[in-house]
Amino acid sequence: MNDILLLIWLRFKEMPFFLRIITAASPLGPLVGILSLIPLVTYRINDQVVTYREFWRSGAAFNAILIGLTFSVIGGGIFMRSQWVRKLILALVVVQDVLLLRQLPEAGSEKIPESIGAVAIYTAIVIWYIFFKKSVRNYFKSGSAAQQPDERQPNTL
Repeated sequence: MNDILLLIWLRFKEMPFFLRIITAASPLGPLVGILSLIPLVTYRINDQVVTYREFWRSGAAFNAILIGLTFSVIGGGIFMRSQWVRKLILALVVVQDVLLLRQLPEAGSEKIPESIGAVAIYTAIVIWYIFFKKSVRNYFKSGSAAQQPDERQPNTL
C-alpha cells in the first residue's frame, strides 16, 4: 500500500501544475454521477429548480453522469501519461466552443465579436498548454517511451 501511495505522490510531483489540479479533482467525477442518482438533492436547469423526474427527462442527469465519467477518464489518462488524453481534452474544448458559439445569436449581435474573441483566446491557450508547453510535452513524452515497445527489440509474445 505504501508503494502505491509513493508512486502516486511521485507522479503528482512530476506533473505540471494545471495537470496536477485536473488529476487531483478527477475523483470528484463519479460523485457528480452519484448525485444525479439521488432524488433528495435540489436540481437546477438554467437557474430553474426542477424535480428529480424533470432532471432525468430533460437529459441533464445523463449529461451529468457522462461529464463526471469523462472527467475521471481524463484524470486517469493524465496520470498514466497517455498521449490520447491530450486529444480528448482538445476535442472537449472544441465541442464546448461549438455549443457556446451556437448560443451567440440569442445573446444579441453586440456580444458576438467579443464572444468569438474570448472563445478563440481560450482555445488557443488550451492548445498551447497541452501541445506546446515544454513541461507538459515532456511529462507526456516521458510516459510514451515506457508504453511503446522498442522497435529494435524482437517481439517475444
